[in-house]
Amino acid sequence: MNVTTTTLDRPSSRTATAWKTTLIAIPIVTLALLLWLRQLEVNALRQRTVSSYGTVPEFVLLNQDGKNFGSAQLRGKIWIADFIYTTCPGPCPMISSRMSELQKPLEKTDVHLVSFSVDPAKDTPQVLRGYAERLQAEPGRWDFLTGPQSTIYNLSRSGLSSRSRTAARRREFRCTARG
Repeated sequence: MNVTTTTLDRPSSRTATAWKTTLIAIPIVTLALLLWLRQLEVNALRQRTVSSYGTVPEFVLLNQDGKNFGSAQLRGKIWIADFIYTTCPGPCPMISSRMSELQKPLEKTDVHLVSFSVDPAKDTPQVLRGYAERLQAEPGRWDFLTGPQSTIYNLSRSGLSSRSRTAARRREFRCTARG
């Protein structure tokens, strides 16, 4: 009787070993495949270039500390800009809140945040300083700018708007296409 039991256990012991091997191999092969795919993506991102969307016109405005701040301080840096006003009841608080949230993930980078006030009559440097404090703006990382309305509007219309950049790319394409 023991001989029969041993004979019946052999095929099931091979099957059990095969299943155990398969169950161990599947996660290992999956992990190796995922690491390989990640490396492919990293290599592809390394080869990608950052598109140039043109240059921003020269400007000098006042920041929340009453100091001159402009394109010279941003030259060669990556920066993120928005247009706000401190008494805005609509989207400005949400936009400013999102900008504030960017500070944490960008803390170990040289990315600069810039908020342009579109209401320079009310948004003086002192008002902007209070607004910056409420948003916990990190000094040296995020500047709130005010100044002549014509300068700010010119920047928003022709210097920083996506529409102006799209138009510039179209003109560039037409010039290139014509020779």
